[in-house]
Amino acid sequence: MLIKTIPVGQLEENCYVVTNEATLESVVIDPGDEANTILDYLESNKLKCVAIMLTHGHFDHVGAVDAVAEETGATVYMNELDDAKRHQNNHSSYTLRDGGIYYSDGDVIDAAGLSFHIIATPGHTPGGVTIQVEDCLFTGDTLFKGSCGRTDLDGGDIDQELASLRRICSLPGDYEVYPGHMDSTTLERRLRGRGTETEEVILRRLERAREELKSVGAYDYVVINGEGEVERCAGSIRSIIEAEHCSRTRMEETVGGFFG
Repeated sequence: MLIKTIPVGQLEENCYVVTNEATLESVVIDPGDEANTILDYLESNKLKCVAIMLTHGHFDHVGAVDAVAEETGATVYMNELDDAKRHQNNHSSYTLRDGGIYYSDGDVIDAAGLSFHIIATPGHTPGGVTIQVEDCLFTGDTLFKGSCGRTDLDGGDIDQELASLRRICSLPGDYEVYPGHMDSTTLERRLRGRGTETEEVILRRLERAREELKSVGAYDYVVINGEGEVERCAGSIRSIIEAEHCSRTRMEETVGGFFG
């Protein structure tokens, strides 16, 4: 299996072309813009696009769907909860055309000689999904390198987002994560790439990370220390401390019945 990342559009959304090298058939995930760039890659490598799969319906992930589908004849798949027309969703920018197929949690789509497992991961949008094929996870805007998707846009839900992160973390095995923006990453690769920890330490840290993510919903704040993001994380922690100093509960404890 070959995976090509094609950053497209002003937001540099990651469009992925997943290819079965034995058949030269491909599945395109989230063609967000620059249809000609995507089509040129397919043509120059003599690839046949048989399916287009969407992680969610935001504009930067769907802008080139119809153009690529029309040129290749590929079937388009998406979660019904992110269809703009069917639910009149303000958060979605795409309406599934005739011939398209809705998928939902637990579905397995066989395309290009590969099996694509659909995992519902709402939070960034109601119909967000993660697509798993072999040891790869295409997480859309649910999970990034060192951070997670925002939930302050229309249709976002922080509780659902945290539940989705816990679900991704609970998947057995080690996966390569291919996010909707920025680089792919795995925690294990980061730890081993440093060359500073023993095998015992690496395994212990991986297990601790899994346990921490399972409990993430119990916390009011979540700060993820991504590689090279120490200053950003420090700023986030300072903001949390300031917010707590100004919280209504803390003020009531300090001044007694002033707010009563």
